[in-house]
Amino acid sequence: MRRWLWSVVVLCVAIGLAKAQGFQNWPKEDQEVLLSAEEDFNFGDLEAAIAALEALARKHPEEPRVWRLLALAYTEIKAYSRAQKAYARWRSLVGAAANEDREAVLYEARALAGAGEYRLASARLKAWLSRHPEDAEAMLALLDFETRRKAWDEVARV
Repeated sequence: MRRWLWSVVVLCVAIGLAKAQGFQNWPKEDQEVLLSAEEDFNFGDLEAAIAALEALARKHPEEPRVWRLLALAYTEIKAYSRAQKAYARWRSLVGAAANEDREAVLYEARALAGAGEYRLASARLKAWLSRHPEDAEAMLALLDFETRRKAWDEVARV
């Protein structure tokens, strides 16, 4: 029952978002695949979500919503190199709006740190925090990344 209710909520949100995005021009089956992939992601079936999103990315390479969710899913499975490519593609499609997407900023910083790019991860979070200084989760993530970066710098000096 809970999953069914969530499906209805996702569908309603997607219908609302479709008006603002090119989603309504997609074939109905592709719309359903994206909604299903979003549901799979939300319920932790990352393998199914990624398979569907990769297929959609090939069919609709200009759709930022697909690239964003694909990047988040790659981050969740710790496929950081693929996540970075998906984030780059998403950023190229949405431009400066990417910097105001809190969830994506936090996930992208996590992907960068996971790939050992602590300075880039910290820079992304510092940029976010300069506009949103009250974000405690971002501040904790920044402190974590800075601590790890300093530890790796120490190891490199030995």
